[in-house]
Amino acid sequence: MTLFKWSLTYFPLRHIVTLIFKELLTIFKGPKRHLIKIKKMMRDVTKRNNVTVHGEGTQVMLMAHGYGCDQNMWRFIIPAFSNKYKIVLFDHVGSGKSDISAYDFKKYATLQGYADDIVEICESLNLKNVILIGHSVAAMMGLLAAQKAPHLFDTLIMV
Repeated sequence: MTLFKWSLTYFPLRHIVTLIFKELLTIFKGPKRHLIKIKKMMRDVTKRNNVTVHGEGTQVMLMAHGYGCDQNMWRFIIPAFSNKYKIVLFDHVGSGKSDISAYDFKKYATLQGYADDIVEICESLNLKNVILIGHSVAAMMGLLAAQKAPHLFDTLIMV
């Protein structure tokens, strides 16, 4: 069942978050405290990980970079796939333009913390049947994410 009547293709990310929140307000008639938490979580995840969306397709490719890199490493790959796929890029916390204040030594002491972020990104953007491309250590993060939430992923590509 699709909750939303619009496509990610036509809206910038900040508009997507606003539309999702408005749609949730019409779906749920209960206390708005929960909706405020949902909106805050979506905003926090996309801001925390500097999530960017590119491309025109319907199939989603989520590209995860390894340590010592950021989403900029995919800049030469994006043009080859942007006409056929929706490409979601992000920076791991502590890399690129991610929110460094979100870094938690305990959470990110293991790869599972980063894998949890990948699952949160997928859930906050309502992504399904994701093709995850993991570079270097992000390949293992992707494997852990797929183990935690197999319903979100269609294919894992480990580079």
